[in-house]
Amino acid sequence: DILDWMGMTGDVYNERILGRKLTAEEQEKLGEEKESLYRGIYRPHMRLPEGLLEFLERIKASGGKCALATGGPRANADFILDGLKIRGHFSAVVSAGMYQRSKPDPECFLLTASMIGVDPKDCVVFEDGLPGIKAGKAAGMKVVGVTFTHPRERLLDAGVDVVISSYAEIGTALGDSLGLLLE
Repeated sequence: DILDWMGMTGDVYNERILGRKLTAEEQEKLGEEKESLYRGIYRPHMRLPEGLLEFLERIKASGGKCALATGGPRANADFILDGLKIRGHFSAVVSAGMYQRSKPDPECFLLTASMIGVDPKDCVVFEDGLPGIKAGKAAGMKVVGVTFTHPRERLLDAGVDVVISSYAEIGTALGDSLGLLLE
């Protein structure tokens, strides 16, 4: 079940796992504990996904804009962006707490597009979570599924426009299909 929630905000995880609505105090305490554990577990394994840095550099060199929209808290976004030394590639960062409705609602993506001044129809979302795929499509954006969490077939069934297994595939194995999305 948890794999199907990937991309949703922590309060959604906590309430689904515990089976009840939590108070604000409970959410804050459990949320910080959960996210602190995540950062501690992930820290020794932190590495850039294959091809991501090259992809980000290509977008930046072409004058394109990249932004991050996450269901995680700002501390997690900062942890990843700074730990992987990629913050400079992102024009905006949107994290939980900056919007009200969790993915699959498109609010986080629409806010992100507005922050970078790009029409949603001109945006491409890279997602590995099913709620994020639904949110991207609901926002009117093109969606590239990345097979970090779910297999290719599951991503295609969820409605992605293109599937990749690594960012290294961009501009090589995908040929024109992804190129058309990114133009």
